Amino acid sequence: MSATLPATAAVVGFGIEAAAFGVFVLVIGLAIALWFRRFKRRAVRAEGTIVGRVSSLGDDGGRSSTDPTVTYYPIVEFTTPDGAPVRGTSRIGSDPCCGRAGEAATVFYHPRDPARVLIETPRSRARSSCAVTAFAVLGGVPLALGIGVLISVIA
Repeated sequence: MSATLPATAAVVGFGIEAAAFGVFVLVIGLAIALWFRRFKRRAVRAEGTIVGRVSSLGDDGGRSSTDPTVTYYPIVEFTTPDGAPVRGTSRIGSDPCCGRAGEAATVFYHPRDPARVLIETPRSRARSSCAVTAFAVLGGVPLALGIGVLISVIA
């Protein structure tokens, strides 16, 4: 009996850790999704054109010292309803860039700061869907596994 008690405690610990990790990932994914939704709901929508991109050299997470990560941020031009031309750089970047120069894009901009933009293209919408799915899977699987382990130990 004493040999199964430590094993049971380890299994319960694993179940709790897996479930907690799953909840953590799901909460992060939900927070990101809610931020996007809130911004888009408050933003003004316009049609624009991608005119270029800026790049940022970032940390590659320690994978390689010779191959740093590059993130591209699209630059878009559009006109506000009152006719003012605006050029803005997306605060969301990716590699590869979500669009090419000359490509049409839907622009969501902050009403008081039109240069603060979120750019949406068919490619960025597909990536957003993949990201939501990834957070759901990466959070849901450990959560379900942890709950399953805990139920099996209790039963």
